[in-house]
Amino acid sequence: MIQALPSSLTHKSSKFLGNAQDEIPTRTSLACKPHGWQSIGPSPPGVWAPVTVDPNGSGTIYIASIGGGVRKSTDYGVTWSNAGLGNLAVYGFAMDAAGPDHVYAGVFTSDDVITSGVYKSDDGGVTWNRVATGIPWMITADPNILGTVYAAGLEAR
Repeated sequence: MIQALPSSLTHKSSKFLGNAQDEIPTRTSLACKPHGWQSIGPSPPGVWAPVTVDPNGSGTIYIASIGGGVRKSTDYGVTWSNAGLGNLAVYGFAMDAAGPDHVYAGVFTSDDVITSGVYKSDDGGVTWNRVATGIPWMITADPNILGTVYAAGLEAR
């Protein structure tokens, strides 16, 4: 169930991350790079947006990107992989209470084939299906009610 969320609300656990090159950093030893960060892409760089961490301690972390899709780690950020949505602009991201494989992304695109809206994956980002249209700038999931997601944005339906 997707419900409208007042734009004045934000999810407490949402974090934002980026660097001067607009690339996602990953932790490495301080001897490898200054400040212990190493760029892992994307190339060309995107602007990184929400970071979503599994609150149950599975080690799963998702980072959405405005222009670079979604990246996923299952080992607390040691390694990262592409979790879909290509080079689409993902402004909002949320993990369902059902667990780390059930995630939602708020996508904006001007593409004629792929339309803006809320996309859902039930397989950890392998496949995505649009479940609502509009331009969702913010998404949050109810941590206690499976399948309840709130989206705020323009023209949400």
